[in-house]
Amino acid sequence: MKPTFFWSMLVIQLLLAAKALPTWVFPVPDMISVASGFLVFIPLFWIFLNERGYRAFLWSGVSLVACFLPAVVYMVNIQAPFSQGIYLFITAMFFVFMIGALIGWLLTQFVVPYLRWAAVLLMPLFFSAEFFLVVILSTHSGLIPPPTFSPASALIAFPPLIQMASFTGVFGVDFLVLFVSAVLAFGAQEISLHWSWLRKVISAPSDLQPLAPKSLAAAGGIALSVLIFLGALFLAGNLEAQRIAESQKNSPRSLTVALLQPNLALNDGMLVKAANEKFILEQYRTLVAEASRQHAELLVFPEDIWSGSLPAENNFWLGLRSIIREAGCFAVAGMLTQTDDTHLYNRWYLLDRRGEILEHYDKRYLIPFGEYIPYRPLMDRLRQGLNLFITRNYQILKLTPLTKPIMDISPGAGEKLFTQGKNRYFIKICDEVQFPQYFREGVRLGGEAVFSPATGEWFRTPLYLRHFFALTSFRAVETRRWIGRTSSF
Repeated sequence: MKPTFFWSMLVIQLLLAAKALPTWVFPVPDMISVASGFLVFIPLFWIFLNERGYRAFLWSGVSLVACFLPAVVYMVNIQAPFSQGIYLFITAMFFVFMIGALIGWLLTQFVVPYLRWAAVLLMPLFFSAEFFLVVILSTHSGLIPPPTFSPASALIAFPPLIQMASFTGVFGVDFLVLFVSAVLAFGAQEISLHWSWLRKVISAPSDLQPLAPKSLAAAGGIALSVLIFLGALFLAGNLEAQRIAESQKNSPRSLTVALLQPNLALNDGMLVKAANEKFILEQYRTLVAEASRQHAELLVFPEDIWSGSLPAENNFWLGLRSIIREAGCFAVAGMLTQTDDTHLYNRWYLLDRRGEILEHYDKRYLIPFGEYIPYRPLMDRLRQGLNLFITRNYQILKLTPLTKPIMDISPGAGEKLFTQGKNRYFIKICDEVQFPQYFREGVRLGGEAVFSPATGEWFRTPLYLRHFFALTSFRAVETRRWIGRTSSF
């Protein structure tokens, strides 16, 4: 493949990736976004099928970066307190490049040359397995960010396409997107190899010939069988969704929930703490009073309702509990809570109608470089070594230590279920919606609904909202549970 052809494909891929970003669900679905989601991976699979050696390694990595760059670029816009966001952005993009490069090298060296007829299935399987492993590894690793954007994200513009996630999880829908892309890339390659002028355009190697009839029939059989199986899952998922919707129409149980969104940025203006505290509490008093007038039974507050942590900020906390007591509603509210000299938690409380604490949940997944500095001793040693090298050889600026305004936040120990009368629900804070396994744990405990408080303080871009709308949509389909999500603005 000529470099000019590759770079042309890359530009098209970037445009498709930008259009394939998750959009809001409108009455008329954005089918261009859905189509872009299916098409964006075709150049990547084309490289797998047509390249070898170092170019397959390099171009595969660059192509996968193009698929995900528009979705990850919002990280550079992260504001305080996530001042280390650029570290996470660089780490994420390097990680994406290496995944694409390594998978590309493995496929082009050991799979495609010998099993090209089966590549239509093996290529999407490799990537689906990779997405699954990244989610699992990022749960326990401070340096592997979870895949905020997945191939399936674009499909939320047409909800019937994602209903199979009830059986397969988001990974099955990822496979659907990747498989369709692989089939299209495979078909395009076979067509181009039969036409001499197309062979010249793509600079196909002389040893790359069309598949023999038997091999082509085998590839077609694989494609047809998999598509029939995916179609059956698609149909079953939509029938299940319809059945659940019908059964809930006449349900005797209900819970009226108020998701509070104050549209307040704690770091914008109002530098006098006492005045700020009074202003914030009055804003929440107004919201809570309105929710009470509409007969809300549960109030769900957003993340970052106040700066600082308990017990130091107990005065604000007592004021908030007083507001809850006046409304006579149950409430889910959270603050950073320091339990001793070394442990700080992102803790969320269930409060009763009197403002008394009934239960609490500590956030389990913490964002590296945002809520804590991963592998701090190792990173400090690396920084010192780099500074020593820079000082000896170049006499230019030094790297400063990675710092945070407060101590590192500690992860929670496990899942918790909140009980309000006969209603049982659990809490997933902000970016915890990226992890399907957390939701399955809550459902197994008996959770009937999920509430997800989030902050708008860190990510002030519409793209962030679209990403997490997509993630929340998949968690709702996977668990068949209502999910209520709110943010500070």
